[in-house]
Amino acid sequence: MLPLFAEGVTKGADSIYRQLLIEQFRDYEERYGCALLSRIDGGKKSALVRVVVGLMLYHFWIRIAESHSTLVSIPLTSALHFEIYHEKPSPKAGNSLSESFLDYINYQNPHFEDPKMAPAFKFGNDIAEIMETLNISFSFMASQQAILISEITRKILDGLLLNKEAGER
Repeated sequence: MLPLFAEGVTKGADSIYRQLLIEQFRDYEERYGCALLSRIDGGKKSALVRVVVGLMLYHFWIRIAESHSTLVSIPLTSALHFEIYHEKPSPKAGNSLSESFLDYINYQNPHFEDPKMAPAFKFGNDIAEIMETLNISFSFMASQQAILISEITRKILDGLLLNKEAGER
């Protein structure tokens, strides 16, 4: 089952990159008259997709934690991370670029009344850092995509679970 989830997350992240982030970057270029898309090389694309995967895995963790305890959700999400990258997830210190879902779990920002906003804020800042566009409007635009990524992740997971259950009958 884990390889199926890994494939769903990987394909979902690539689709989010192409259909959501690239379109947002294109809109941003048109609105602000700057060149973002020309800055994307293989390294930036890989980093952008990895940040999307990290946020997707964070939402996977939330989904598992809703029906199980964190004693189950963290090891299961870590196993999914390992299935995707063939490496253990490790959090980064401070506010550095997210490398895993653990960074979203651990990230806190005392300036938010609602701590649920912190992962979206971190996602927007990570995207802005990768794109070397550190203005507020860009990071805010990217932060807004976190809600869509959450919904897309939920639909991917639900679809995989329904297909698995239908196959078992």
